[in-house]
Amino acid sequence: TTSVIIMYISYVLFFFNAINNGIEACKKQEDNSSITIRILEHNHTLFFSFENPGTQEMYDSILARKTTKDDENNHGLGIDIIDHTVKQLNGTYEYRYENGHIILDIYI
Repeated sequence: TTSVIIMYISYVLFFFNAINNGIEACKKQEDNSSITIRILEHNHTLFFSFENPGTQEMYDSILARKTTKDDENNHGLGIDIIDHTVKQLNGTYEYRYENGHIILDIYI
């Protein structure tokens, strides 16, 4: 049905944008960086966690929903897409900054 297709598209959208944001953050690091992705299910709740290296400045720009790229008009939509799609799936999310890493936790 259409609602199932929309649900799958929503998962793909937030997953793609979370990974893409992590890749962009890794590109700005000087060492070999990686993204850690965790997916768990517990009591009919899905938990997704995306963790990548980043700076306090990057984290602050996420909270302010501003891009760190020079071309602001064509970038910075990923966080809004994550927000919209997670809410569409009746989920919640939060960003955290810990020990030089930016972490996005999503609960659906």
